[in-house]
Amino acid sequence: IMLPEMDGFEVCIKVKADEATKNIPIIFITGKTDNEDIMRGFAVGGVDYITKPFNPNETLARVQTQLKLQAVTKQLIENSKRLEESNRELEDFCSFVSHDLKAPLRKIMYFEGRLSEECSELLDETGEKYLSKIQDSTTRMGQFIDDLLEFSKITFAAKEFKPVDLNIIVQKVLENLEVHIKQVNGTVNVQELPSVEANPIQLSQVFLNLISNALKFSRIDVAPIINVQSERTGDGTIKIMVQDNGIGIDCKSLKRIFNPFQRLNQHKAYKGSGMGLAICKKIVDGYQGTIEVESQLDQGTQFTIVWPKPKMVK
Repeated sequence: IMLPEMDGFEVCIKVKADEATKNIPIIFITGKTDNEDIMRGFAVGGVDYITKPFNPNETLARVQTQLKLQAVTKQLIENSKRLEESNRELEDFCSFVSHDLKAPLRKIMYFEGRLSEECSELLDETGEKYLSKIQDSTTRMGQFIDDLLEFSKITFAAKEFKPVDLNIIVQKVLENLEVHIKQVNGTVNVQELPSVEANPIQLSQVFLNLISNALKFSRIDVAPIINVQSERTGDGTIKIMVQDNGIGIDCKSLKRIFNPFQRLNQHKAYKGSGMGLAICKKIVDGYQGTIEVESQLDQGTQFTIVWPKPKMVK
């Protein structure tokens, strides 16, 4: 530190001000032992401050520690750059999916409609059957693309955290599903729910997927009954349960139920892309929460979301 013309503090300041050298760790070794000098050493950018007399082995150990930290920091920076590049590639992919891939699909669906409207009289029973299969396949493909796009967006979408009343979220979801609920003669019971800090759009998506799944996978001749409730645990977290009396899930399938494109029931009556639960898990994971499932065949299913304590509002 005690150098002529330019002392060690000034040297450190200049090194840290230069883009080419700012990340080089600097350790002060000096006879100046005042607390003011020590604090100034750290303030100008030093990573360590060793006073004389010093132990060579201890000093070497400190140098090695800083070199290891430097290597870890460099690796983290490189990983961050790779992650940013991956996110850019993902955004480009989403753009491709939403525009380049959907454009020809829309054209196919348009001409399907024209065939159905203008040429239906020319088609025999077999032709109508084939056209119906084409229409069904293109509709499913469009749903696959939309769900894949939504799943990809969750990866890099910025979360706008704000207090969200889950009662309002669920109520709006039920309004959107009102027609479907009436069609299946369903009942949805909602107990008083808490508020959390989250993105309301993402939360709506979670409850929409869970409740619509419960309505869809109902048993034949058994009106679906869905219960939405919550409880606070001893550690301050919140459990939110969505329970139904539907067809249930066999135990062998439970482990892969949250994987993308998992359609556990291949029956034509249960249409879908298999992305709904994967989207739910990705959203919940983003808040450092968990989502679990318990189920028995022909007895129903319960999904349990656990929100960590830091996300709670009241």
